Amino acid sequence: GTVSGSDVNRVQRKYKDFLSHPTMDSMVEMILIKCKDASGEPAFDLEDKAHLLGEPIGVIAKVFGSVFEAVTVEEQEKN
Repeated sequence: GTVSGSDVNRVQRKYKDFLSHPTMDSMVEMILIKCKDASGEPAFDLEDKAHLLGEPIGVIAKVFGSVFEAVTVEEQEKN
């Protein structure tokens, strides 16, 4: 689903300046929270964080951006 205020608050508890100065760690944290597999289960867990941080910056930024751009089927149907 889309990023909610609760999701942002959750990341900001760990990374205070998340919205104004996102770091690779905070971006990966949001990816861990929001990315789900086809059955709705988390696609990644905490053990995946180090692997994700090892990816090129462009990959992290692209996935992070797609998390914020995600639109659910229900939202599309409303439009």
